[in-house]
Amino acid sequence: MDRFRAIIALLKSITYIVKYCFFRMGEARRRSEKGLQPRSKKSKNKSPRIVPWFPVTLAQRDQFIQLSIRAGWVGIVLLVILWIVVRIIGPAAGWWIPADSR
Repeated sequence: MDRFRAIIALLKSITYIVKYCFFRMGEARRRSEKGLQPRSKKSKNKSPRIVPWFPVTLAQRDQFIQLSIRAGWVGIVLLVILWIVVRIIGPAAGWWIPADSR
């Protein structure tokens, strides 16, 4: 009797392995089999495209413009800091001598 139970348990574990490891069911099939509603579609971006064949929307265009404006200001600030270091801080610290002051 114990052998019979061991064989039954072995067969159950084998069918479990075969069913859930080798024949995995897709999400849509599983939901329809269980009687669940299909998953709702993800909402697409409501912003219209600039040109129908180019995958950039008007909102993305505006974000890019804002990003480029900020990047431009960061570049200007870094250039001013570099100029101050080269013209004022470097010669004052004795790191170098400007060529036009000789």
